[in-house]
Amino acid sequence: MTMLVLASSLADPIDKNSEKLQSASEAKRHEKRNIDCSNGHSIHIYCPPEAPLEPSSFLVQQPVVHVPVPVPVPVPQPVPHPVPVPVVVPVTKHVPVPLPIHVERTVQVPVPKPYPVEKIVHVDRPVPVTFEKHVHIPVDRLVPVPQPFPVEKIVHVDRPYPVPVAVPKPYAVPAFIHKHKLFNCC
Repeated sequence: MTMLVLASSLADPIDKNSEKLQSASEAKRHEKRNIDCSNGHSIHIYCPPEAPLEPSSFLVQQPVVHVPVPVPVPVPQPVPHPVPVPVVVPVTKHVPVPLPIHVERTVQVPVPKPYPVEKIVHVDRPVPVTFEKHVHIPVDRLVPVPQPFPVEKIVHVDRPYPVPVAVPKPYAVPAFIHKHKLFNCC
């Protein structure tokens, strides 16, 4: 058993009152530990705890059993997504400039009709319209006088350019249908 004894360095007391207070506090402290410090030096004793010299019969009788220690299982943590880092491209004098690629796109083109376009034109009658039917005129109210009204007529407008469009017929029309008369008149 090894014992380590340390002695504090001697200090010259400056004040008698402080020396008395210090010795009184040390005496009180060492009385609790059962240490005699009558010479005025404080002694600190450091030693390991006393171990039994012989192994106890309780430890000898039981065989040593290895208890499996549970291994800590790591808790799955959410994996952070990688942050995209912008790539800096150095700009030099000889960078090839990409040329625009010509892309053909289909556009709907209006197909001109092969026949002339019809248009409605309003024509005013130059003469007032006369009634051939006799109208009974009551005394208490006025009779509306007919006014000349516009008449619509269809005018064919030719296109300024020829339109050669071949329009196929959906089915062949038999010739006897045209020659056959449905009604026996005139």
